[in-house]
Amino acid sequence: MDASLTKNPRIIIEVIRELIDSDFEGNVQRAAEEISRVALEDKRSKRDYKVISASILYAIMADKSHIKFSQVEMIATYIGIPVGVFLFLTRIRASRRDNNGADLQYLKSVYAVLGEVFEQNSAPVSYEKIKEIGSGNVQLSLWEEDSSDGP
Repeated sequence: MDASLTKNPRIIIEVIRELIDSDFEGNVQRAAEEISRVALEDKRSKRDYKVISASILYAIMADKSHIKFSQVEMIATYIGIPVGVFLFLTRIRASRRDNNGADLQYLKSVYAVLGEVFEQNSAPVSYEKIKEIGSGNVQLSLWEEDSSDGP
């Protein structure tokens, strides 16, 4: 299937399927109920979540319905990570799967900036740093010191 014609990123569909198979032995109804329960009970969230139904999960997995950001948030909440981390990790996974060197270089830039933020215990990432990532001008010193290929 042409990726430009899909409603949802293939990687998100893959992770949803894996989550359902791994945590719920393939039972989509149980998965929907538990994902909804965890998201609705999450005290950290300021969002007023709706439930995610089995029919919604089926439609997303069949790529018949667009996944909403709030649904991605609910899934990330169930997993126990912030939605941004979930999206970042799925992007890394998709990049590795697709063997897209340019995308991995961009992700290494993000990793380098995060390393600076944590090392210096600095303020949140500024717009200038975000723009630097986008331009590809981030110093990858963390990658040069570590011979592994990153996250």
